[in-house]
Amino acid sequence: MTPKITLEQWQTFRCVVDEGSFARAAEALNKSQSSISYAIGQLNAQLPQPVLRIEG
Repeated sequence: MTPKITLEQWQTFRCVVDEGSFARAAEALNKSQSSISYAIGQLNAQLPQPVLRIEG
């Protein structure tokens, strides 16, 4: 069974897009940058196409 995508993952994704970076999204959500990266990685893994390509 595939894990369900959570509302929190979508909210994190939207914040990353709105803020333009993982670091600024982490600050806006009062979370660590690594937790933002993890959430986006999990979201990418659950979808047939990645929502964000992580470079660098």
